Amino acid sequence: MRLGILVCAVVWSGAVLAQTEWVKLTLKGQWPGHPRGPALNVLVIGQHAYCAIGAGGFMILDVSNPTNPQRVGGYASGYAQAVAVSGNYAYVADFEAGLQVIDISNPAHPQRVGGFGTREWAVGVAVSGNYVYVAANWSGLQVIDISNPTHPQWVGEDETSLFAHGVAISGNYAYVADDVVGVQVIDISNPAHPRRVGGHRTSGWAVGVAVLGKYAYVADGDAGLLIFEITELPAITRAERTANGFTLQWNEPAKGMTLQRATNLTNPDWQDLLGSETTNTVALPIWRGNEFFRLVKP
Repeated sequence: MRLGILVCAVVWSGAVLAQTEWVKLTLKGQWPGHPRGPALNVLVIGQHAYCAIGAGGFMILDVSNPTNPQRVGGYASGYAQAVAVSGNYAYVADFEAGLQVIDISNPAHPQRVGGFGTREWAVGVAVSGNYVYVAANWSGLQVIDISNPTHPQWVGEDETSLFAHGVAISGNYAYVADDVVGVQVIDISNPAHPRRVGGHRTSGWAVGVAVLGKYAYVADGDAGLLIFEITELPAITRAERTANGFTLQWNEPAKGMTLQRATNLTNPDWQDLLGSETTNTVALPIWRGNEFFRLVKP
């Protein structure tokens, strides 16, 4: 018996049109939904699907048998928009009700154990470590400490992402789908002071974002799916005044570069700071006058 590859094509008006779809999707099961709201967001972990159902609240479905998904439990929140899960807790972006923290250790009886009233409407959510990142429409990205899930605490916010709809976390960066503004990149290495460090204005309206490896995938409304390659450039990322001077710090791509200092930019007298190429942090005394710094390849 000879094995080979099946190639399908059709001929039309003398031209050969190759078949362009070769992944088949077969509907195997369906949950009929909730009478009070549409399914807006879903996250699957193990045998459970965690769903945001709008006015129907937060729902847990057993999907161990894909042909017959079954409702296990739920919580009647305000207007659930999105959900993130970490450990025994689900974090629900609940529109006007802000962030809701749901204990899901018993999926049949999820219980609200805490919450936080975000500014404006909570529509997107992501969790990383001890922090939850909420995309709050008209208020930007909000950072909330959930080291104690029963008492979430406000930490900081970045207001540059004004129309935030969705958020994804990768390393020290939050990627925010920011409606007509596009996608924003927010440095969250200091959760108390998140700040915009990059972004791209898109032609549609960015409502969702996912990050995998060095690529960001943006759902951009009428513009469809946009895929961006992520490149981190060398940069001084921190300049902080201390009691005895100030500290400069630069990021991973700048390691191995030399920090130089000058006292003016009209006729710059750039001088190397010896040893800076072996570190990414320097502490310097306060200078009486202007100082300018740059990173260069040695």
